[in-house]
Amino acid sequence: MSNMQPFVVIVVDHDKQHFCVEGPMLDDNLLNDLVDEAQKEGRQVNCHTPGSDVLGNVESAAESYQGSFPDLKRVSAGAIV
Repeated sequence: MSNMQPFVVIVVDHDKQHFCVEGPMLDDNLLNDLVDEAQKEGRQVNCHTPGSDVLGNVESAAESYQGSFPDLKRVSAGAIV
C-alpha cells in the first residue's frame, strides 16, 4: 500500500509569460517528459511542485503562484505542454 499523496505541478512558459497548474496527480513522469521535449525544441518551459501548504490543491497553488508572479497569466491545464 502506498502512502503517496496527490500533488499538483506548476508549468511555466517563460516565452509567453503563462503558467498553469496540472493535477492533482500521483506521478509526474509524463509531464516531465513533455516539458523536456518542449525544452529540446527550444522553448523556455519548466515545471515544479509548489510548497507543501498548497501541494495538493489546484486553486490554492494557482493563487499562491500568481501572487508571487503577478505578471504571468494563468492558462488552463494542458495548454502549455
